[in-house]
Amino acid sequence: MLTEHSLNFLVVEDSPLSNQFICNMLRDLGHQVVGQAYNAQEALELTLRLKPDIVLMDLQMPDPLTGHDDERAGIKGTRAIQAHRPTPVIALTAYESAELIREASEAGVGAYLIKPPDIYAIERAALVAYARFKDQQTLQRLNEALQREIAIREQLEARLQEYTDQLERKVVEKLYELEQEQAKVIHLDKLAALGEMATGIVHELVQPLSAISYEADYIKLLIEQAETPGILSPQEWENLRKIGENLKEDLARCKRLIDHLRTFGRSANIPPIPVDLNQPIYASLMLVNVRLGHRNVDLQLHLAEHLPPILADPYKLEQVFLNLISNAEYALEQQRRVAPAGYQKTLTITTQTVGEMVEATVHDNGCGIPPEAQERLFQPFFTTKPQGEGTGLGLSISRRIVTEFGGTLTCESVVGEGTKFTLRFPAFRSEN
Repeated sequence: MLTEHSLNFLVVEDSPLSNQFICNMLRDLGHQVVGQAYNAQEALELTLRLKPDIVLMDLQMPDPLTGHDDERAGIKGTRAIQAHRPTPVIALTAYESAELIREASEAGVGAYLIKPPDIYAIERAALVAYARFKDQQTLQRLNEALQREIAIREQLEARLQEYTDQLERKVVEKLYELEQEQAKVIHLDKLAALGEMATGIVHELVQPLSAISYEADYIKLLIEQAETPGILSPQEWENLRKIGENLKEDLARCKRLIDHLRTFGRSANIPPIPVDLNQPIYASLMLVNVRLGHRNVDLQLHLAEHLPPILADPYKLEQVFLNLISNAEYALEQQRRVAPAGYQKTLTITTQTVGEMVEATVHDNGCGIPPEAQERLFQPFFTTKPQGEGTGLGLSISRRIVTEFGGTLTCESVVGEGTKFTLRFPAFRSEN
């Protein structure tokens, strides 16, 4: 009678009598014999076809080719079975040899019994071998599942790392953009402060300037209507007249300067308009020309006439030229401190047309910029000036302004010889 512990046996024994005896005993114990084989070759073929739970294998059997007994035939058969369809194998042998037992174990034999076998010993060994085999299969399946999980996790980790790298790159890009925006905010804040300062200056100066203008007109009128010309000599009267004229001119110049500061301080983003590139250069020089003179800077202007216009915001371009001129002043002063006697600080500003481009250069014979610094020159917050003397924002903002209007800003510099910044913009050609 078959029970839940019944096993399907393949009995491999070269002696037909012994083979049949074992089969009968197994059936009496409630097991099923699915096949009988008499050599290792038959054992492999029946194992592949009948798929038994247990193979009961005699180790010494005749070789099917030679007919000679081979005490390791069962070991060879076990290896073949384990290679094609792993199945629990119990070995039967009349020889108890340590070497044979070792070889059988290495081949995949699960239990080793000495003939004549005790049928109950066979059953116990079979049940243990089968249970162990099933446990091993379960462990193998679990291990394979674990390996699949590990592979999936490694793939997920690789994808996560890829996403992390992408995120890090995006964070770096966003941080750079944030720095750019912060630089813009800082600069706009400075412009706002300048606007507020200019407004205050205008408020304080408009009234007295108006009074001075009125007084100058009055002095001139008195001179022209004087009824007693003998009080002053003709030359003195002429000098007084010239003083009045000069006073008027100086007042007009102050008014122009104040008007420009007021406009520059409150200027906001405006749509690009056609601009003569010389215009923002002259405007920036109006603010710094006196300072350049006080610092003994030889200013040389070579501004081409009748330049084709470019599309830009003139006030933003003025910021660019003010930055470049300020940097040139600093470089010239640094070079003066180490230059031999006779050194003349020189700042040359040039404009010209180059093909379809309009070009401006700001060239100084100052201290120059080291090559390692030139690589980072346009990065936000980078400066070659000592701490407290520069924010490192000017050139970064200048390049962004130039780029905004389709132009380029480049630098050439040699330490001890000077620096040249070149701005290039596409010429604006009106469709009309």
